[in-house]
Amino acid sequence: MTLPIILLLIFAVVTAIVFTVIRITHGGIKSLLCKTLASFCFVVLGVAVAFLHPYGQTGLFVITGLVAGLVGDILLGLRDVDTLRSGTYLNFGMLAFGIGHAFYITFILLLNAQFDLTLPLIVASIFAVCVFFAVAFGTKFIGLKLGKFAFASGAYASVLGFTAMLCVTFCFANPQMLMLAIASVAFCISDAILCFIYFGGKTVREVAFWSASNHVLYYGAQIAIALFLMTL
Repeated sequence: MTLPIILLLIFAVVTAIVFTVIRITHGGIKSLLCKTLASFCFVVLGVAVAFLHPYGQTGLFVITGLVAGLVGDILLGLRDVDTLRSGTYLNFGMLAFGIGHAFYITFILLLNAQFDLTLPLIVASIFAVCVFFAVAFGTKFIGLKLGKFAFASGAYASVLGFTAMLCVTFCFANPQMLMLAIASVAFCISDAILCFIYFGGKTVREVAFWSASNHVLYYGAQIAIALFLMTL
């Protein structure tokens, strides 16, 4: 790992920690600005890694996915600031992250094109369908009130589930996928926690530990994805 990458990694971690503290203690526009900076840092880290450790044009899919994550973060940050349009920001935020995962999926398939894709795609698809029904129709049984967001949340969760299961399944044929598999699972857990925060009727300060856990898992996942090209 070169010095520029190390410095960018440190800065990305520090900004993520600062945002997490501000998010829990203050919120508002200050939190949005810190969140934007923290998310911008993992994009810059990914660009630097792709430049210093080029892996052909397929690396662009990782960068595009990270940029989509930055857009999603800004939209979800605006949700907390502009509460009158919070639902709109939430829907478009999920859409941005979903698009980002579509780019990650494309990268994963290209990276593993030398293997038989049939079984991983089947397993991931079955898992995604199960996740959709669990989130869209099952979360009400554990006290979550998704309401009009049930279908969109289920669709979004199914994309995350598909990505994670695809990575995990490919690990059996390609051990290089381990880091990406861990990152994708962390991403899923992070959003599961966020679902409880958004739809469980609690404020961020009331669930401070879980809010911090959400951010640690999320930024850890995005930073790991940004660093992944170094392992190839």
